[in-house]
Amino acid sequence: MIGDNTCKSDDAHIFACEPSCNVVSNIEEDVCITLNDSTLRDVKNLRKLGLSGIYPEMDIDNDPYDRFGLTLYKRNKNGALCFTVRLTFDGPLGLPESEFLQPLKAQGRRFVELGRLVITSQKIDDLKLLYRSCYKIAMATGHDSIVMAMKPKDISFHERLMGVLVVCDDMKVDYGGPYSLACVVWKLEETKDKFFNWAQLCR
Repeated sequence: MIGDNTCKSDDAHIFACEPSCNVVSNIEEDVCITLNDSTLRDVKNLRKLGLSGIYPEMDIDNDPYDRFGLTLYKRNKNGALCFTVRLTFDGPLGLPESEFLQPLKAQGRRFVELGRLVITSQKIDDLKLLYRSCYKIAMATGHDSIVMAMKPKDISFHERLMGVLVVCDDMKVDYGGPYSLACVVWKLEETKDKFFNWAQLCR
């Protein structure tokens, strides 16, 4: 579905600045695409609540990568955001993890970054919707790999579920927090069957 007038309060939406969001239409029945500055302000407020305490030096208000991505979010029935995540496309700024991706880029792999993930919902179906939508959008936009900057403690879950590859176990990036982030790559064509079963998604 496309456009705010077709979305219900409990739907997931996408805020898109660049590139054009037309290519990601009909990704999910409950996913809509909107261009709405007030929604982006709500998203940034949720990022501050979820990320600033862990990464105090992360500049959420002036994030240049917001211009080159799609920000996915979902509101609950009360209108509050219950998750947000951004898919960043490889534009003039490159990607935040570009220096670790050169060997894979030399093989012709096309990357999109999954980042700025905050989820307040306790519903496992919301997490499934989030990852399912990111997978579908990456595929629909011609990308074969998703890169993520990840806390070390979260790596094993993603290895078991999707089969992510650790390309750098310490990027020397912590945004002033207690975790030095790792760089992991999700090669979409190598996604484990376990993910498709978990996410209720067909190959």
